[in-house]
Amino acid sequence: LMNMLHKSRFALGILGDGQLARLCAEKANLRGIKTLVYTLDPLHSPCKELASLFPGKSWKDEKSLKEFLSLVDVAVLENEFIPTDILLAAES
Repeated sequence: LMNMLHKSRFALGILGDGQLARLCAEKANLRGIKTLVYTLDPLHSPCKELASLFPGKSWKDEKSLKEFLSLVDVAVLENEFIPTDILLAAES
């Protein structure tokens, strides 16, 4: 991960957009890390002022998750709402 942080266009993906995502985005911004947040409600996301938002269709939409994951170097989970089988399929 540390080697990736030296890339000029490193992108952190956060799956979920609650308060934990907001805190992560704040810290990423302080370190110059681009952050993209997968959200189901971009208008009311706590992250909207801090990160780029990716409006997802649902936590079970494999196509949307795959598209999101293709845009980031590393993704982290902010919540437990994404079924494991969907994550495993999107990862491949």
